[in-house]
Amino acid sequence: MPAHIEVEFDEARQIIRQRVGGELEVEDFERIDELTRACAARLHNPGDVRILVDATGLGRSSARARRAMIAALKRPTLTRMAVLTPGPIGRVILRFLVVATGAERARGFASEDEAVTWLLS
Repeated sequence: MPAHIEVEFDEARQIIRQRVGGELEVEDFERIDELTRACAARLHNPGDVRILVDATGLGRSSARARRAMIAALKRPTLTRMAVLTPGPIGRVILRFLVVATGAERARGFASEDEAVTWLLS
């Protein structure tokens, strides 16, 4: 399935929303990163980046795309990243990546309300 990418700035909450679906290649992630950086420039504090990722429709990602995603988790401007996953297995995989990379600023969630509450805390 081809990649589906949406990135938007939620001005009221000062968070960046990403919706990703399909199979991601490194070029798709580079596009997500470009759009995210443009949104981050609009934040009141561009050094305080909080991202809500809806990954419920995400398929497989290439190894290069996964490496790029892991690198993004380690950026100093990233304050928090909440990832909506399709189920508990997705949250376990995300948790494994977070622990393995030391990028403790990301967490997986089942509901958007829980994710936004954590992002804004």
